[in-house]
Amino acid sequence: MRGIAAYKSVSLESSDQRKLVVMCFEALIRRQKEALQAFEDKEFVQGAEALRVAREIYCELLVGLDHQAAPEMTTNLAGLYHFCIRELTQGGHNTDAGHIENALAVTEELYEGFKTAFSNAE
Repeated sequence: MRGIAAYKSVSLESSDQRKLVVMCFEALIRRQKEALQAFEDKEFVQGAEALRVAREIYCELLVGLDHQAAPEMTTNLAGLYHFCIRELTQGGHNTDAGHIENALAVTEELYEGFKTAFSNAE
């Protein structure tokens, strides 16, 4: 198991930032869907854990924004990230799928946008 973890670490470290952003959004989508399924199955602890990880990923994306490079775009992205964090927090607090679905819809749109933008940049 240690070898797999080391491989993943090297893989992440050698990926460029574009790939990392796309990978973060893929993980966000996966975690939000896991939370929805867990809450549906009445597995609240697993759902809360999936949402915690999703919020942490969004926080890392927030920290990684370069406001000097594109102030207007990063301000808009920060607003969307904050919205998703709030929705995931509310969804976890109330075990409310509606809030999680709101965040998931935004996450999927952002994912598609980044994927398209990055594929066009190559």
